[in-house]
Amino acid sequence: MFSVLSFSLRLPQFSLFSVKAALLLLSILTTVFNLHTVTCYFFKVCSWQDADRLFGG
Repeated sequence: MFSVLSFSLRLPQFSLFSVKAALLLLSILTTVFNLHTVTCYFFKVCSWQDADRLFGG
């Protein structure tokens, strides 16, 4: 993970790559944290009421 960050910092011309890498890493971490909520957010399968039910009980 840190090697990717240092690689991106040393080669700023690949800013698009660094953005994609950051988004990929963020999406992976978020998916591991809460797969169902991520699926609902990106694909709009769930309504906001469903999300409230998940978090609020």
